[in-house]
Amino acid sequence: MICLHGTDDTAEQMVEFWRQRRMRWPTIIVAPQGVGQGWSSEDVPRILATFDYARDCLWHDPNRVLLAGFSAGGVMTFQMLYNEKVPATAAAALANYVPPRLTLEQVRERRLIPVFYAVGMKDVNHELMRSGLDFLRAAGANVELYRPPIGHTLDPDVAQAAMDWFFDQCVKQTEATIDAAARGQPVGPAVERLEQIVSQAAWHPPATVERAKQVIERLEQEGVQMVRSADSLAAANRPGEAVELFKRVESVYGMSRLGMQARTKRERLESDPATRERVEQHLAAQRARQAMAEYARAQRLVAQNRLPDAAEVCRQIMTSYPDTPAALRADRLLTLINGRTTP
Repeated sequence: MICLHGTDDTAEQMVEFWRQRRMRWPTIIVAPQGVGQGWSSEDVPRILATFDYARDCLWHDPNRVLLAGFSAGGVMTFQMLYNEKVPATAAAALANYVPPRLTLEQVRERRLIPVFYAVGMKDVNHELMRSGLDFLRAAGANVELYRPPIGHTLDPDVAQAAMDWFFDQCVKQTEATIDAAARGQPVGPAVERLEQIVSQAAWHPPATVERAKQVIERLEQEGVQMVRSADSLAAANRPGEAVELFKRVESVYGMSRLGMQARTKRERLESDPATRERVEQHLAAQRARQAMAEYARAQRLVAQNRLPDAAEVCRQIMTSYPDTPAALRADRLLTLINGRTTP
């Protein structure tokens, strides 16, 4: 959480205020100090540097970053979110108005980021809030309005409502991530994100963590079977086929636990010189078979009198498989094709 203070407040006061709120999960609170009272364009580099510091020095989930501001800090929250495009995943603006210098295009570009907008019914910014809210909604912003019966004050109950809202947004986002993974998006990145959720079990509801585990298990079923098959091939003294299968698991599951497991097993096999030589022989034989299959395709194209297509396949064989017998045959066939197609 990165919080921006009001005109008459300090960064230290903001940290102390927000740390007294009830947090469902461990939360890091960071507060930059403005150059003068309130916030101005001079403060933008400092706030950007705060985000850089959080990214480089604080271990946190970049998918759950709240930017919160009170009064002048709320105005700057909108400015940083929509104009400076800071990497916040949600925003809470309390007791403020929307800065008039924002454009519809700027808001539309980040309209999916959820915003908690709280202005008291007795707040001095009450009327300005109305026009600003209309502007945000016209741009399609994802805004939830909260109207407490208070004036212009940093109220603990309102701040708690903002925190509860943010944690709800975190749960929704995590559930959406699991839903996307379950629908079959690229398996490797999906499993990696789900593994992050499981590894951060203290930061998620138990039911969410359990659901992530179940989806991981389903997504890994095929890969686990492939690893087992590769292990069997290695035990049967067929290292070339085993390495090939391990590589397939790596390509599908990437940097996930299963992908790294396959990589470790493959590297262990390839570390033995004799085994490595057999693997290279297997791969060379496989390339030769692939090249010959392409050469057979070129011959079929010739038989169908599709000479330009056959010539293109021959050229591809010579480029992709130059060290195979099929490349020599493709070269001779290409010469014959060129002789038949030249006037």
